[in-house]
Amino acid sequence: MPIDISGPVKESINTKGWVYILSNPCMPGLLKVGMTTTSPEMRAKEISSATGVPDKFLVEASYFSDDPRGDEARIHAALNDYRINSGREFFRCSLDVVDEICRSFCLCESKSTLEEVADNYSIICAAKPIQMNLHEWFEELCVTSVGCKTNALRLIFELGCERLDEISRDGISIIIEDGGPRGILTESHQSNLAYLEELHEKAMQTGIYGPRLPGGF
Repeated sequence: MPIDISGPVKESINTKGWVYILSNPCMPGLLKVGMTTTSPEMRAKEISSATGVPDKFLVEASYFSDDPRGDEARIHAALNDYRINSGREFFRCSLDVVDEICRSFCLCESKSTLEEVADNYSIICAAKPIQMNLHEWFEELCVTSVGCKTNALRLIFELGCERLDEISRDGISIIIEDGGPRGILTESHQSNLAYLEELHEKAMQTGIYGPRLPGGF
């Protein structure tokens, strides 16, 4: 399995929708937080075209979500102290405050890198959804079994999780794509490797008996 160290997050991991943060030059200090199942850019365009809006809304950030409506409600509740009107989606607070709360509820920020997402997920699926078919899978993977296939699948799943745990301990997450799986080194593991490399370089420069002198003396 090939292993990469970086890459963009594909939008195909997002099957349900987005939570977005919008701003407007005519509304300084205010942020609009909502959800959409189309795209944040299209939603911003729709809102900007409404009567009475003097300037265009800008997408400050957007987040992939498995439950956009539910995440929106939870985020609004967490931001309730900043809400200027209970009937509107506008909040008077900094982008950093909203960003932190959105990241805590949603899958990930849509502009995150793969290595950032890999820090929180052992499997990142960017492949097209498939239908579950136990009989077909058993035949395709040459698994012979008798009795309840669901119980057999549970055991196979447990064994697979053990292997997945071994891979995760090596700082690797698995990306499932239509072309097949590949690995990605997590951001934290890459940081640890860079730190160890830095320590090694310092040790080589210092040597056992102190700093090296020209000519080896």
